[in-house]
Amino acid sequence: MEAKFEEERRCRIEIEAKQEQERKLREEQAAMFQNMVTWMQPPPPFAFAPQPYFPPGPGGTPVSMPC
Repeated sequence: MEAKFEEERRCRIEIEAKQEQERKLREEQAAMFQNMVTWMQPPPPFAFAPQPYFPPGPGGTPVSMPC
């Protein structure tokens, strides 16, 4: 009877270890997939738009143009 319980315990530990490995693998695959999806998305339209130039004001900070 004692040997049977020990065998069941050993099997349970092995199953839990395999489940943990599978969980880690799924997490890694999900992270890789998310990175791939993010990489494939086009940049926002303003990413490469020319930025307006505001010359520095008297304090060395750019002067904003009134709207």
